[in-house]
Amino acid sequence: MANNGGEEVDDLGALIYREIQLRKAEAAAAVAEKKKTSTASTHRNSTRKRLPFEHDDKPLPTPKRNDATNRRKREASLGNDRPKKKVAKKKHRYECSADGCMNKVQNGGVCIKHGAEIKRCSSEGCTNKLFKGGVCIKHGAKKKLCSSDGCMNKVQNGGVCIKHGAEKKLCSSEGCTNKVFKGGLCCRHGAEIKRKLCSSKGCTNRSIKGGVCYKRGAKKKRCSSRG
Repeated sequence: MANNGGEEVDDLGALIYREIQLRKAEAAAAVAEKKKTSTASTHRNSTRKRLPFEHDDKPLPTPKRNDATNRRKREASLGNDRPKKKVAKKKHRYECSADGCMNKVQNGGVCIKHGAEIKRCSSEGCTNKLFKGGVCIKHGAKKKLCSSDGCMNKVQNGGVCIKHGAEKKLCSSEGCTNKVFKGGLCCRHGAEIKRKLCSSKGCTNRSIKGGVCYKRGAKKKRCSSRG
């Protein structure tokens, strides 16, 4: 009878032990399931890119760039290393295009000496150079006068004559302060002077006024002061 009582106690203890182990196993399984659910939720909500060393997953393959893009980049880098070509700026030509000529352009890129056409006065029989309005100064073209009060000199630049401050071009010869006559030089340093000769037949005197010399009727200017 005593043995039967001891066996019942042992059976009860074994039953309690198995029940405890079962509860522990269930609790451990519940904890593991909870952790798994939490980890999956974190992966779904996270926007941070996974790094290869954080997980056992293989790293994502890097997309290959287009060969054409790589070629263009190489050409661009080579082009930056090369010296840039200097492009000459277009400039308006103010000097005759003939070799060695420094005369002012009239039309067609050349000076009168090298073939530029000269527009003549439209007045009948006049061969003077056109100045303004189709006529020369002699036949009514108005010339701009110096803006200084009472001055009748011709304007050079800046609205004034040389006497009243207009800058004059000087001879390009070193140390020379003479005024330029032609081709960047003064008469002393080689500027060609073409003098108009008297229109009278056989006369080689210089024309003074009206196409003739003093001998053939050109009037001399007299001093305006009395006496």
